[in-house]
Amino acid sequence: MKRKILIVLTILLIFSACNKKDTKENTKVDNSKVESSQKSEETKKVKNIKKDEYKKIYDELEGKEFFYAYQSQAEVIYFYKEGYFDGAFRSGDYNQGKVSLYNGKFDIKEKLDETSYLISLRRIDYELPLGESEMRNIEGMDFTLEYIESKMYGKDDKDNLYILYLPHRKLNDIKDHERYIAKIDDEHIKDGELKVFAIGKKDASEENFMVEYVR
Repeated sequence: MKRKILIVLTILLIFSACNKKDTKENTKVDNSKVESSQKSEETKKVKNIKKDEYKKIYDELEGKEFFYAYQSQAEVIYFYKEGYFDGAFRSGDYNQGKVSLYNGKFDIKEKLDETSYLISLRRIDYELPLGESEMRNIEGMDFTLEYIESKMYGKDDKDNLYILYLPHRKLNDIKDHERYIAKIDDEHIKDGELKVFAIGKKDASEENFMVEYVR
């Protein structure tokens, strides 16, 4: 950067010796180039800072499980590197049930505040033929299994926005239904804050909230 500024100053001095009018015109042009270069450097620095910050969050998510459970329904996702995850959903009772196996990826879009990030569901792929069903014998009992979409992450949820909550998120700063789900287990909260990571759909009015599984 310093070298570029020195070159610009040298050019200005040469033009000044030739023509004062030209100096004024070229000063504007060269100053514009310097400002543009400075802005480019600043933008690059900001992008690098965000990249490092997002990588830290991805690294923290790696190896974590998130789950949702209500009555006969249960869903869990397991994170790998850079926001990739595997997921499973099941519901039903006795000898019939609905199941889903899938994989996908979350992308971090932006930091909202110190305890939350906006993320998007970049990809969601199903590993079982949706709409089909089959009979399976599990531990000596016949089960009818129907393959359906995930409750939390359906095909239409691709590109939808979610909020990743970090530990120490104030319970008063999350939605009512999210707070209710978080309070089901004391392992999730302490002193009016989340103790764990959690994911909630940005525009959801009910359910659709997963908390980190604590072993």
